[in-house]
Amino acid sequence: FIMRLAAAVVGTCAGQDLFLAASPGRGLLGDALDFWLDFRDERNGLYCDTLTFEGPACGAENSRYSSAATGMGLVIDALLTELGAWSRAEGQRRAAQTLSSVLTSWPRETHRGFLTHFTNESFALTAEYSTVDTAELVLGALFAGNYFGGDVKVSAETLSSRPDWASTLDDTSAPTIFAVVDPATGALSASLHPFNEYYTVAYLANLTDATGASGRFFERYFGSKGQPVGGGGYPKIREFHGLALPTDHEGFVSSFIPQFCWYLTKSFQENPYYQQVFSAWMRADQKFWEVALNSSSTVWGHPVQGRLWGCGAGDSPAGYHVEQVNSSQDMVASGAIMAGFLPAANGTEHAAILAQLQWLYDNNVCTYRRRTRRGDAKVVWRCSVAQQGWRATAADSIDFATAVLGLGSASLGPGWFGAYAA
Repeated sequence: FIMRLAAAVVGTCAGQDLFLAASPGRGLLGDALDFWLDFRDERNGLYCDTLTFEGPACGAENSRYSSAATGMGLVIDALLTELGAWSRAEGQRRAAQTLSSVLTSWPRETHRGFLTHFTNESFALTAEYSTVDTAELVLGALFAGNYFGGDVKVSAETLSSRPDWASTLDDTSAPTIFAVVDPATGALSASLHPFNEYYTVAYLANLTDATGASGRFFERYFGSKGQPVGGGGYPKIREFHGLALPTDHEGFVSSFIPQFCWYLTKSFQENPYYQQVFSAWMRADQKFWEVALNSSSTVWGHPVQGRLWGCGAGDSPAGYHVEQVNSSQDMVASGAIMAGFLPAANGTEHAAILAQLQWLYDNNVCTYRRRTRRGDAKVVWRCSVAQQGWRATAADSIDFATAVLGLGSASLGPGWFGAYAA
């Protein structure tokens, strides 16, 4: 078949299956998709948290599943279906398999209906009951339901209806979203304040109670039609070189946060305020690296000034680490963040980001290879300007997902995501 991928992203794959090892010119998106599919356990449709570059794909030898990554997997399976990687019937089958596994087997606490962050092939309780990871799974399910319809939509809506979203919000003293549920008592703990990825939790509460307390909370502290008025000191606004960004503390939150909100929720995409914030965030991230790097800055022997940026999360010289604008202890850049901001870019910026990613890919800078279940894949991931000898040993699915989503938007257009996001 002929893949409908932008020539600037992957070149031409006419007449060749995207996942054939011998296919020339698969390029950025083709390789990223191929790599991504190794996160999926084909036995049950669930998605693993981590892939090492040398280790097994998700399955019997690697079965630490991530609820948030499974949500992203549902979105990406819809994207792959739209790109023509398989038939619509096959896409529906895959989504139905994933949702059936979640609905029937994933550990869920009985007080408020939230899922564990992680589980395994035995569906053991291996992590906390997490509100935000449940939200990211549910939003991915609703995306797939809107795309495929039918039984997939019914299953997605069933999954969405089970958590008590409203109970996660508290406006008694300061605007609070709770992160963790105690399975023994149902008590909520680990309170956070706007703005961060818990936008997704408040958004789902708003969808179920738009005219009630949850809707008022969402409109005041997050907003659907403009900048929220806020209260109690939240959300905080911080500026970086004149670019104003919402945050929950004195610094900045990581760049993956607005990306998750954009890809998973229609409201974030449609609100003019967040449209402006999304672009400003991209430019602030780029500015941080522009200021930090100079003509002598290199990665793996190659000059990277003007070619490398992205404050995300994932493997680093210090282990799993989260970078933010103006805070990266080992100056670890993320190709997944670069790609994830493609929908935020204007025409000139969009072309420049694709050119930067293509340069990294072509010159083997910040790239990693993996022998996948379908062939060899090379992906742009994470590298350190400060620690030249460091190489990532693994990629985590939730943070790599924005590479696939961003490159997919370059092919399908950002409007495709808005058509199906909840």
